[in-house]
Amino acid sequence: MAGSAQENLVQFERVNNVQEITAADEIYAYDAPFQQSILQTRPWLQNPNYFKRCKISALALLKLVMHARSGGTLEVMGMLLGKIDGENMIVMDSFALPVEGTETRVNAQQEAYEYMSSYTLWAKEVNRPENVIGWYHSHPGYGCWLSGIDVDTQMQNQQYQDPFVAIVVDPTRTISAGKVNIGAFRTYPKGHKAESEAIEYQPIPLNKIEDFGVHCKQYYPLEVSFFKSSLDKRLLEHLWNRYWVSTLSTSTLLTNADYITGQINDVADKLEQAESHLGRTSFLPLPEQDRKQDDKLAKAAKDCTKTAVEAVNSLMSQLIKERLFNQIFFWTTMSSSSYTLLTNSPDKLDSSISIRDPPSPSAMNNSNDTLKKKYVQIAFAVTLYWFVSITMVFLNKYLLSSNNVKLDAPLFITWYQCVVTVGLCAILGNLNKRLSIVSKFPTFKIDLKIARDVLPLSIMFVAMIIFNNLTLKYLTVSFYMVGRSLTTVANVGFTYLMLGEKTSYKALGCCGLIIAGFFLGIDQENALGKNLKLEK
Repeated sequence: MAGSAQENLVQFERVNNVQEITAADEIYAYDAPFQQSILQTRPWLQNPNYFKRCKISALALLKLVMHARSGGTLEVMGMLLGKIDGENMIVMDSFALPVEGTETRVNAQQEAYEYMSSYTLWAKEVNRPENVIGWYHSHPGYGCWLSGIDVDTQMQNQQYQDPFVAIVVDPTRTISAGKVNIGAFRTYPKGHKAESEAIEYQPIPLNKIEDFGVHCKQYYPLEVSFFKSSLDKRLLEHLWNRYWVSTLSTSTLLTNADYITGQINDVADKLEQAESHLGRTSFLPLPEQDRKQDDKLAKAAKDCTKTAVEAVNSLMSQLIKERLFNQIFFWTTMSSSSYTLLTNSPDKLDSSISIRDPPSPSAMNNSNDTLKKKYVQIAFAVTLYWFVSITMVFLNKYLLSSNNVKLDAPLFITWYQCVVTVGLCAILGNLNKRLSIVSKFPTFKIDLKIARDVLPLSIMFVAMIIFNNLTLKYLTVSFYMVGRSLTTVANVGFTYLMLGEKTSYKALGCCGLIIAGFFLGIDQENALGKNLKLEK
């Protein structure tokens, strides 16, 4: 099990990109005169964005994450010890404060300030000369950002004891995602107008979005990275060996059950809000820029994807633990590229997980040939449909309006076509077992229940054929085709009125062309009628 603990520690360092410092751990050397010179020159006063990066030691990271996790759904607070190195704020250590927190805020009282002063004095006595350069607190379950209270607190700290950084950690999302969810921030001075930059999207609960949006321009994030020394490596191994059993025995699904439920409810609320937003939009589509800035549905979809991925990862982790600890496994090699998982005994096969070779070139060629054959069949079916449909239109036109036939019976043609259709279905249904070409045609049978259910649809279908034939009797084929295309315009209109869905400018342009063709067809029809009268 010691090997498993070591592997988990390596995985933690790899996921969070913890870099080991070389050259005799030079980053841990504290140059007091250099630090004093920086405090005297105060270059950050000239540039509000002076600090660009925040480097956190792995030991400090582990301590503040463990402290944040111990608070559960309540916010916790602590202080950061470190130093300045150019544009970098280096956090060497952290310590917790004895404060009372709630689910939305944490307040430091007199006891906490006394403890902070005592701790910094005691740290210097054990050769830890770093000063307090910031504070941290937790946002359990709602992301890493600064609320209005956090912004005011950070502004006061930067005003009276700068340089100062604010770190926010989300222990709940850390457990759910398997990676430390952390952010470092510094506020702008009062009256400073921040440059309008694209803010990286992060999922914020619906009840926190207003607070986030009001104050998001009053601070800026620092690039966060982590490092460790040779001494940190030993301390991390010691701390990790204390908690690896808890890591393996706990279930993320059970630990974060309330969080997952809250995420699902939050996504549902956002989708409901996005639906109401879409219902209030105008018929014309929004410009591309406005759509990107106010696409609530896309943001809700991102939150939904994030929640689903985290839940699936937690479930897979739980399944692996279940198979690992609650069953006895024997692995046997079946071939050089296939392994079979046996349970209880090698003779009794319970389930198998196979790792197969990639498909051979011949198998890939067969798959490509099958795909090409499918495409050819689709193209042939579509072409045949076009041919039959256009031929039927001209034949109907010939029967209904030809001077040679002189058949004035559109209703007769309608019911006669229906009778012929029933007869063909009966014949093909009886031949499906004899002729391979119609083998997929269903067997013909009459079901009164199905017939009663589809009766309204059949009535509408017959009515469509009747009016279709009447239209062909009195109009030319070209104008008939243009008029039938007006159904596309009607579809666009009903889609907006009934479903509240918008359409694109290109689709509206096509509808305009169809309407223009309709009026053009009317003009041509009138011109044709005048010419026929003149000929007579």
